[in-house]
Amino acid sequence: MSAVLKSPVGDYDLRGRDIDTCMVSAVHVTLMDADRLARIDFNNGFPNWELFRTVYAGDYLHIPMLKRWVHEFAIAACLDGAIKRKTYTPTLAGVAGLDALYLLIYMKPMLPHTVLAADLGVTPKTYLRLRDGIRDRLSASLNTYVLHLGSAYRQVLIWEHRHR
Repeated sequence: MSAVLKSPVGDYDLRGRDIDTCMVSAVHVTLMDADRLARIDFNNGFPNWELFRTVYAGDYLHIPMLKRWVHEFAIAACLDGAIKRKTYTPTLAGVAGLDALYLLIYMKPMLPHTVLAADLGVTPKTYLRLRDGIRDRLSASLNTYVLHLGSAYRQVLIWEHRHR
């Protein structure tokens, strides 16, 4: 007689799904309630839900909206001093914003920054400073939102358990 022992680490038969896996699975009521609760504590104007679903869950439904939002955000960042005013063009802002979003989602740039900088007529250093600044802001917002969402998810689970 041969017995197969299952490991309790990562074995859904024994432990069930963990919270992180539940948060990146298909959208469900608990997750939507957690998002609503997280937005009460953390609402900075960024499309955090859309970024979360795209970056963490691989839900590409939101990419068209994120592209538009990032393009507008990049323009605002440029006009607010992210680069010199004489260097600014809407095309530079748009490409750097889309590249920052692409970098956040796929963890690689659309093209080498030297190629994009040359095509846009700016120095590679200027392009990197703009793109990386936008990516860092997106990343910081997303990371903070994920912390709030995780906490809210746990709170919703507790509330649901108490009110069964």
